[in-house]
Amino acid sequence: MSSLEKILGIASGKGGVGKTTVAINLSAAMKEFGKNNVIVDADISNANLSVQLGFQYIPVTLQDVLSGNINILQAIRIHPTGLRIIPASLSIDNVNVDIASLRTHLEQLTEMVILDFPPGLRDDVRTLIGLCDEILVVTNPELTSITDALKTIEVARKMKKIVVGIVLNRVRKDKYELTSSEVEDVCEIPVIARIPEDKNIRKANFNHMPVIYYKPYAPSSIEFLRLAALLTGHRFKPPPFMRLRQIFSFM
Repeated sequence: MSSLEKILGIASGKGGVGKTTVAINLSAAMKEFGKNNVIVDADISNANLSVQLGFQYIPVTLQDVLSGNINILQAIRIHPTGLRIIPASLSIDNVNVDIASLRTHLEQLTEMVILDFPPGLRDDVRTLIGLCDEILVVTNPELTSITDALKTIEVARKMKKIVVGIVLNRVRKDKYELTSSEVEDVCEIPVIARIPEDKNIRKANFNHMPVIYYKPYAPSSIEFLRLAALLTGHRFKPPPFMRLRQIFSFM
């Protein structure tokens, strides 16, 4: 019997919504709540998880695992912050592998797996949805993004997969974006996190770090921790004097 805990797919209907950033910071935040996990870059045609985390040398990749050349445990890389990732190859010569066999390999792991999906709804995305236990949909609060997210949700529903919620990313709180209620009315799925537009995320990405470590009291960091608490069944308690801490952290 497999000891794999769970596979959570991080999906989006379109590219550019910040899905990889959400996957990285959710993984880091879950680790803060004691939830061991490993992130897998499942975008084998356009990998960028390892780039965002600053891995300059990746001798072993997910493609090596799927090709049967190595055991999946050999493909795990450790980030300086302690994050555990399985990178995909950056080479376009390594895209012809069978992603459908991924679940079999993942069954050798014992922790929770976070799959960073490719964008859109290509055949490989549908295959990945099929091998996940739960799906988390990341989108921006804009009509085009929500429309594409809805397509992903409909596919997951048809495949009888649990969609645990929607993460609205890059929220600016201006009059040009949809509210959480409007998104929920369209998608019929709860919005479980609203990650604000935060320049600290760009700075953290530039420094190849999760924002929750780069600026622990940044507004986005607090929301990622809140999301992780919800998904791991913990009660989230904001840090004491949080507003004051945020003011001093920006000085």
